Amino acid sequence: MIVRNCFLVLFLLCLALVLYGIFRPEPPPELFSQSDKVGHVLAFLALGVTGRASFPVLSPWLFWPPLLVAAPALEWLQHAIRPLRIFSVEDAAANLAGAVLAMGVAAAWGLLGGRYLQQRRSGLATALRGPPP
Repeated sequence: MIVRNCFLVLFLLCLALVLYGIFRPEPPPELFSQSDKVGHVLAFLALGVTGRASFPVLSPWLFWPPLLVAAPALEWLQHAIRPLRIFSVEDAAANLAGAVLAMGVAAAWGLLGGRYLQQRRSGLATALRGPPP
């Protein structure tokens, strides 16, 4: 439970940072060529991984599609809410790439179906119950 709570705190922090970054009045400074694209990929990678780790028992079919829709949609919404910010197909693609990478990380980590934390919980339950009679 403590691990899941930590992931939830990280997820909420990532969500707040992503929303701040997308809806802030001016774009972030460019640290190097295409640094904003790297930021988009990393933001949605972190959001997807921490989100999936926070909700491991939620069906992947209920978790991933909203994230995959939100990734490019938030870029469009940014321009709708902040007219001085421009819609960028490249930024939307970077958001989507980060979300897809998060799916890959989650699959590799065994979180796609919530198996990692379910196994830990079942192992703990077995340890608490003791060996079968």
